[in-house]
Amino acid sequence: MRMDSVWKIGPVSTPSFSWGEIRQGRVHECPYCRISLLTGEKPGFCCGDKGSCLGDVAPLPVLPSEFDIFLNDPNTYPLNPVYST
Repeated sequence: MRMDSVWKIGPVSTPSFSWGEIRQGRVHECPYCRISLLTGEKPGFCCGDKGSCLGDVAPLPVLPSEFDIFLNDPNTYPLNPVYST
């Protein structure tokens, strides 16, 4: 069997994903844990059906004040892809 007859590769469109997209005037977020959802994610994806797993994991602690310099610096976010590589 020839492999080129089995698989056909087509162009892939550039998907448009976003966090917390505004939909009908509301932010796309989980109504149970309030986390912003990515395009295509359904409520409960993050914390279980109707928030059933919400209490399974303790909340993260507040970041130490030493992080403020990064969190408040307007240049940090645009450089994130550089830091992530």
